[in-house]
Amino acid sequence: MKEETVVAGRVAYDVENREWVMYVEDKFVPMEQLFGAVDSELDRQGLPQLRVGDELVVLLRRNKQ
Repeated sequence: MKEETVVAGRVAYDVENREWVMYVEDKFVPMEQLFGAVDSELDRQGLPQLRVGDELVVLLRRNKQ
């Protein structure tokens, strides 16, 4: 089966609105819950929370049928 990329976008911190967002196609999608979950896991592991310069990659691929 061939894989296809379903969703791909760029994530950034929107300083004006003070929130994490992902730019998908032509709109911004809030990412606060995802980043909160990542920060919680980092805390659990005793690691520093996300900071400027970190790169978080989220990729959804599906097998074409």
